[in-house]
Amino acid sequence: MNHPSGSPPCQVPSGTLRERDGNRQDGKWTHQDSKTQRKPISKELDQVATQVVDAAFQVHSTLGPGLLESVYEVCLEHELIKRGFSVEKQVPLPVLCNHSSA
Repeated sequence: MNHPSGSPPCQVPSGTLRERDGNRQDGKWTHQDSKTQRKPISKELDQVATQVVDAAFQVHSTLGPGLLESVYEVCLEHELIKRGFSVEKQVPLPVLCNHSSA
């Protein structure tokens, strides 16, 4: 969707999340971004990511579809704590909308 100012209406401030280093044209990601070579992630990060995805899959497989998001959130928190993770829910993430802090 095009925005009147030519830039996207909302964006995550740089440095908040890992910035993508792909090709940009007119402020939009191109299909080439998914093909950009990236540094491999560490073995530790891969293990954490695998556990988180597995926990989410376990929760969804057990509960099935159609419940409120808050139900899945509570169950995912429980599953991650069972696996030894420290969990923070609903952590605020700064987002810029129209170049001002939201």
